[in-house]
Amino acid sequence: MKIKDSDSTEQRGFESRGVAMPERASQLDEYPDWTPTFVLELLQLEQSPLVTPKRREILEKLAIHPNMKLVWRRLIKRDSNLQLGVSPQLFFELDKALYGYNAAVEELTPSARKKKTNEIKSSLLMIANELDRYDIAPQCLSLFNGEELSAISINQESESSLVNELRKYLTPSLSTLLKRFSEELDATPIGSESVIGSKTKDNDMTRLIRHMGMFFKKSYGEYLYENISLLVEVFFDKKVDPSVIRKTIQATPREGGGN
Repeated sequence: MKIKDSDSTEQRGFESRGVAMPERASQLDEYPDWTPTFVLELLQLEQSPLVTPKRREILEKLAIHPNMKLVWRRLIKRDSNLQLGVSPQLFFELDKALYGYNAAVEELTPSARKKKTNEIKSSLLMIANELDRYDIAPQCLSLFNGEELSAISINQESESSLVNELRKYLTPSLSTLLKRFSEELDATPIGSESVIGSKTKDNDMTRLIRHMGMFFKKSYGEYLYENISLLVEVFFDKKVDPSVIRKTIQATPREGGGN
């Protein structure tokens, strides 16, 4: 197959994010000519934590499903016209849409989410206060092992054991962190990042539609309903009219809707 040259729009978008471009493997000849270079490069990453089995399934569909030929063409054209490099992010956003949300949270009603948030906050404060009461709340870094401390050291070679001990001593205690986290739950309660306010007919598909709608709106200034309709067919093997996609996005809690 012919691989797009190094001046292609999609490859420039990929390289602009500082992602290394490994040598192309011969087995990639099996993919269509229209498959973007950055998708092919990700497919070459073997034994990488970046490309898990689930993510590889996403990449395979992005590389070979007939619908993707039109989706890629449209997104890459928008990137070119707007001088953006958004299209390579599609893979990562689809991964978030399919696997990045907590199903247990979305099974709760809004009132149940609020109740659970308050329960967790109370539990955090109770544990923190008990740790303080019996003076058993160590500084958080004292709980890190040597390898973990080294991993967060700014200048590992020049730091002595004394510096590491001082760092442990000066860091906040475990009880302090629990209290801070309890306060953070006021601003970001359970379900605050959810795209589903109450159970829908198909939460998985609804989640993808709404997540991708917000992604396209933020990136391109439009929801791109037709593109999302094509993506739904790619990942759920269902044909959904763009008008239904629009209504589903309008009902997103974070977009002012109620579902």
